[in-house]
Amino acid sequence: MPSNLLNADTSFPQFTKETSDREKIEQITSYLYMLLEQLRYSLCNLDKDNFNDAGLEEIGKIITEPVYIRLEADEGDIHELNVTAQLLSSRIKDAEGNVSQLQQTA
Repeated sequence: MPSNLLNADTSFPQFTKETSDREKIEQITSYLYMLLEQLRYSLCNLDKDNFNDAGLEEIGKIITEPVYIRLEADEGDIHELNVTAQLLSSRIKDAEGNVSQLQQTA
């Protein structure tokens, strides 16, 4: 788990003339893994508490388009999800033709 963003700056690889190519590659690789871990941690722990009220409101205004998702499995199963301001619907159909549907409107 990363400690903080300052670690990315302080851990930046430093090389001298005596540093071999192999050592440079190892240091750079280690640094990249550390950055990747920090990115994963940050994105997995991002929620509304990471934003001030004005920033959260701004993001909320950007997300105005309906959401349409269709997932298909190799076996022929299909799941469709539709979310709009007026409707929430979910439809699941398996390979045998069995259908389950849920719809909610306002």
